[in-house]
Amino acid sequence: MFKQKSGCFDCENCPRNNDPEKGRFCVAWVEYPEKNIQTDETRITKECWFPAMFKMMFDLVKSDHQMSEHQTKTTNAIIEGFSQIDETMRAQGRLTEERIRRIEHDTREDQ
Repeated sequence: MFKQKSGCFDCENCPRNNDPEKGRFCVAWVEYPEKNIQTDETRITKECWFPAMFKMMFDLVKSDHQMSEHQTKTTNAIIEGFSQIDETMRAQGRLTEERIRRIEHDTREDQ
């Protein structure tokens, strides 16, 4: 029911949008700047948070062997931050689902 109305976590029919004002949306959709080191070009990457998170974590871990101890601590803090963001996004999806259920329930009672 929630997935049909909002599009949240309906990956097969992803709305590619995180704005509820635009209709179907998913809280896991992100847009972020990404820089190409070779060309110095910056572009906006738009994708699902879940594969994006793993890509970012992989890049951090891949570069970890070249880092000092201070940089490694920073990397670990960033990875922990990603984990917290992931948990928050999942919780936000659950809260949004519950709000929609309450609205639907109240609407049915009013009819």
